[in-house]
Amino acid sequence: VIFYNNESYSLKSRHKNFFKELTDASIMHKNPQSAAKFVNVIYNDPYKWWNSKKTQEARKKFLLSNIKSGDKLKKLVLKFANKK
Repeated sequence: VIFYNNESYSLKSRHKNFFKELTDASIMHKNPQSAAKFVNVIYNDPYKWWNSKKTQEARKKFLLSNIKSGDKLKKLVLKFANKK
């Protein structure tokens, strides 16, 4: 569960729906209050939400569109971790 502060990092109008599916699946929230409220809703069984078809489809589609593969993600994480 993450939140995107629209006032701190604005998207260009052509990308205004970039996070729509993540928001619809409650992965992405527009403010920390919404994220906290959602965590309180799912805290007893977060896996039920996380493993739901809607959540997994949104996650996979976002990763495929932006990261492409697990290998690319691994390289990005390692590159970030090795920066000094």
